[in-house]
Amino acid sequence: MYYDFIIQKGRNKLPNFEDPLDCLKKYFRNDSFIYKQEEVITAILEGRDVMAVMPTGSGKSLCYQLPAVMLEGVTVVVSSLIALMQDQVDKLNKLGIHTAYINSELDGKTRNKIMRDATSNDKKKNYKLLYVSPERLMKPKFIRFAQKLDISMITVDEAHCVSLWGYDFRADYLKIARFITMLDKRPIITAFTATATEFIKEDIIRILRLNQPFIVSGGYERTNLTFSVKHRKNFQAKMMTLYAYMTKHFDQCGIIYCSTVENTENVYKHLKMKNYNVSKYHGDMEPEDKKENFDLFKSGKNNIMVATNAFGMGIDISNIRFVIHFDMPKDLENYYQEAGRAGRDRKQAECILYYSEDDIKICLSFLKNAALNSEFDEETSDFRYKLGLERLEYMKSYGKMEEESTSDELNRFTIDYFKNHRPLCSHDKEIQAEQIKIEERLKAIDVLYINTTKAANLIRKGNYESCVPQIVKVEKNKFRELTVEFRIDRKLTYFDLMVADAVYTLETMKLQTIYPKKIMEVLSGDPDVTLKPDRKKEIEDSLEKMMNTYFRLDRSNGKYGFAFEDEKDINIFEGPFLPLMKWGKNGYRYSETPPLYRYAELTNGQFFTIPLKRLCVKSQNDVQKPKKIMPDSIENLELKFYLAWHIILSDPKRTYYRKNRSSMSRMIKFENDDSRRADMLDILDIDIPEDKYLKKRKKSTLYEKVKTILDYHMSIGVISSYVFEVNGKLAENETKITGKETGVLVHYPMFKTP
Repeated sequence: MYYDFIIQKGRNKLPNFEDPLDCLKKYFRNDSFIYKQEEVITAILEGRDVMAVMPTGSGKSLCYQLPAVMLEGVTVVVSSLIALMQDQVDKLNKLGIHTAYINSELDGKTRNKIMRDATSNDKKKNYKLLYVSPERLMKPKFIRFAQKLDISMITVDEAHCVSLWGYDFRADYLKIARFITMLDKRPIITAFTATATEFIKEDIIRILRLNQPFIVSGGYERTNLTFSVKHRKNFQAKMMTLYAYMTKHFDQCGIIYCSTVENTENVYKHLKMKNYNVSKYHGDMEPEDKKENFDLFKSGKNNIMVATNAFGMGIDISNIRFVIHFDMPKDLENYYQEAGRAGRDRKQAECILYYSEDDIKICLSFLKNAALNSEFDEETSDFRYKLGLERLEYMKSYGKMEEESTSDELNRFTIDYFKNHRPLCSHDKEIQAEQIKIEERLKAIDVLYINTTKAANLIRKGNYESCVPQIVKVEKNKFRELTVEFRIDRKLTYFDLMVADAVYTLETMKLQTIYPKKIMEVLSGDPDVTLKPDRKKEIEDSLEKMMNTYFRLDRSNGKYGFAFEDEKDINIFEGPFLPLMKWGKNGYRYSETPPLYRYAELTNGQFFTIPLKRLCVKSQNDVQKPKKIMPDSIENLELKFYLAWHIILSDPKRTYYRKNRSSMSRMIKFENDDSRRADMLDILDIDIPEDKYLKKRKKSTLYEKVKTILDYHMSIGVISSYVFEVNGKLAENETKITGKETGVLVHYPMFKTP
């Protein structure tokens, strides 16, 4: 099925390019290729996908940077390492290759300028390479931007992050394959890593859907590196060994890796007391201090760097003569990558591991903390924890090798691991099935679109008159007040907006035909949800209603919102609220982009990643087979959707733009008052019977449901606490809500405070 997609979409037509060696000399100022660079570059220029596992220091970056210069269009490089992006972009621009990056550290104005330049008709402004983070790919503005680009190649750097089995798996990397399907034509896909076993390499090819790729495997041996292991009982013994080594190599450039910030600081202080020219680098340091220490090391003023593994990724310093691991890393992948930062000039260098039993305790604590603070649900976290324990066993086996072991023997152990290792649990059919289930779940529930424009919020709350022009104040600037005007010919409910959001999410993902079952999956957050007949009818009724609702919006006053050159004259959006047409028995297809969502893309429409655990409330009683205690009624879907939205907005990772993070909290209001805030019951369109007893009971039930969801979120660490405010007084979490209260507020702080 996927290969049909490739044939249908086709590849970019390649230009008449110059000889790669001429390009190497002209742009990169080198006279010859090293390792397998030439074969990889030739394969890319022939239009082939590439899967390359190449050792650290073998020049992987050149393998995609040089073809990027020679191919028509732009190469998009997916990398999650901001420091690497900045380093690579600076180098390429100095070489005269127009390059940029888009990540969270850039302000909106700078990102907008880069996107306009990249799509400009002035070819001088266009880029040859554009570095982006995987989180950026699924943002609606970036998707629309990418669809306007002539993308010749997509390169996935650190491609081992794609695999669930990999030591550094990141869920956002699973979105790359889906992002590619959203493009009008399929570019060349290349994947590069230094730290993938053969087993993981096969996984990368499958997940990224590489088409008969040119494969570079192995090359794990670094002949210019000498490996050794030293067994030491404790910190003091390790320091004595380090002093002895530094006495003989005091004038050489080297890195000393420690597992913890505490050990990094202690080793740094001891060496500083001995008057060595030493820098330090770890995650607890201020950014300016990190930069200062790195610059001192890179310039050669300080020839020793003591650091955690936060240092070194993507940093190319050629004259490092030794890498000492003062503490044992938690797996061979990390060790191999960090040791490989020595001898990049291909001259002799040493890689030494100091091993003690205490190192194992530190590694175990890291694995446990990672599982407890995982962004994934419990099943996935447990799965990753077991894989981590297995990798630690191999690292222990390496560390326990005899001190008399030769460099060749240690090298053979590492090479055998990368070539032949398959996770033991991969042979277990149940584990394999679980892995497939986890992977499908991560891919199935990608994003939930929430139209957060002020016009959408007004419609969601029902605070408008049908067929009457509605003026919405967007913002004030020092020159004038910016407004938009919309007109809609019928009332839509909160549930209608939920369905519309889900439909737009699916359409953005390039699903040609949209079915009610798929809408239910997005709304419930559960890919295995059962669509009951009454739920199906409610969704279909909502779709039919919105298909026959006319909407018009004029944004001419101030032309508010980001727009590309060809969109600047778009002032009016109008048409059916959801311009769908029936397709087959149960399906629907878009005829055009919905007016309100087109506007939302230009302003503040957002994609929110709402984790499964925030939408699916499960029983804590049965650990083996947790059961849902919130049935998928429309009322409960609305409630879970509403709460998940508020909680995700309280997430500090998504609200970095706020000035005072410590005071952030989220409030849900359940009462009518003079401030004209809509009652939650009205917002959710939950009907309360006129009977006073039933009304009290209905309110009480709603509060109990909210309490159930918030308790569950506390149990899994999504939020730290919450309080009810009853009749203006704070109440304990155990307070019984009877429905007699005049008003109830629920306050809950963000789940982590940075």
